[in-house]
Amino acid sequence: MASTARPLLRRSRALGRPVAALVAVASVALLFGAPLDRAAAATAPTTTLNLAAGAPATFTAVAPAKKVKRVLTLGASAPTASGDAVVALRGALRVRSGRRSATFTGLRLEFGLVSASVTATSGGKRLTLLAVKARKGKPLRVDARTGAVRVDQASVTLAPAGAKALKTALRLRSTPSAKRAVGTLTLIIVGRAVAPAAPKLPVAAPVVASPAPAAPASTTPRSDTPPSADPDPDPDPGPPCWGVPPAGFTDWITCDETGGADFGFGNLRSWINYILSPNWGPGASIATTDGADRVDATSPYDYRLPVGTTKVNGDGTVTIAHAGRIAYTLPAHGVDNYVEDLTFTVAADRSSATVTLTAQYKDRNAPVDDPPVVGTLAAMTVDLTAAASTSTSGGLTTYVHAPAKLTADGQEIWGTSYDIGAPWGAFTITVPA
Repeated sequence: MASTARPLLRRSRALGRPVAALVAVASVALLFGAPLDRAAAATAPTTTLNLAAGAPATFTAVAPAKKVKRVLTLGASAPTASGDAVVALRGALRVRSGRRSATFTGLRLEFGLVSASVTATSGGKRLTLLAVKARKGKPLRVDARTGAVRVDQASVTLAPAGAKALKTALRLRSTPSAKRAVGTLTLIIVGRAVAPAAPKLPVAAPVVASPAPAAPASTTPRSDTPPSADPDPDPDPGPPCWGVPPAGFTDWITCDETGGADFGFGNLRSWINYILSPNWGPGASIATTDGADRVDATSPYDYRLPVGTTKVNGDGTVTIAHAGRIAYTLPAHGVDNYVEDLTFTVAADRSSATVTLTAQYKDRNAPVDDPPVVGTLAAMTVDLTAAASTSTSGGLTTYVHAPAKLTADGQEIWGTSYDIGAPWGAFTITVPA
């Protein structure tokens, strides 16, 4: 992918228009092949390695992998989640230089937070053969829970270990460059439907009012029409309106924030009210897909996101990746934004977290007719020390209602009328202790 003194038309220029979402893509190539269609991906997912001219060696396919011209195609399995998410690739790669060759078997596409790699076995040892990095606006994405994968035209280079292995096996005079692009990677695996979310659970203390059951997670966008001309009567003070999500989910809560229907100089709740205000005419909606859903089907303020992968890093930090998209649409003001795939990077001392996500939005300085931007941004910070309560069990700590604040990058997504540091809801999230 203005201040309130500016007209609403200017605000519409700062916001995005929709782009159709791909569920998952992965391909490694020096030259990139045509994207796989959704139907084919659902029945027979394949990874395409499209090799560029002038590569340091010639890559060929070993059955059941295939090669047509410079495009290598390998079958792919559904992802697993053991540490990093992993997709096993069927077939092998043979690399030639002159009369010498080396064969790499046991190929796996392994996902990290912002990059991925293709690992392989050679000489009985596993090594990282290729490095895979997302291109701007085309994030790497994996959801082991639904089986969805997306690596969209990612840039591929030889990994340092892979370059050294090629030099040794092929007896090259020099080590091939680990910086030179050798292709792009694209894989499509369409996710399966997920089971309905469990009912919302109450917090043990303080006493929590009984909430309505959570609606089933849906892959079909749903429009939410505001119930009245004033969608935001201030929340009634008293028992909290939020609870603890089921295991495997994170809740994003704004039901306890106050905020009028006017946009700007407010918080996330005021943004929601702005989008759903009946003052702007028909067509406004906040829709959820890819496993995201409302906590309470009758309220547009609270959302539940499925956890994809959780990884404890060597420095003690934790990365927790989520699936799910929340899309904001307001035709009258040209708003067609979305946020998806929220990833938390939790500090080693568990005092705070940074929320990185992929978003579609409109650059505030761009002409009104320019296409929207799709990018990965650090949009929020979360103060875990300010959580309403915490509980630890089985090596996991749940932080209940930890407040979030908007960052400068977050301003780009939700509109520049909102101040940096504005309250941007609260999260209930479970983190390895």
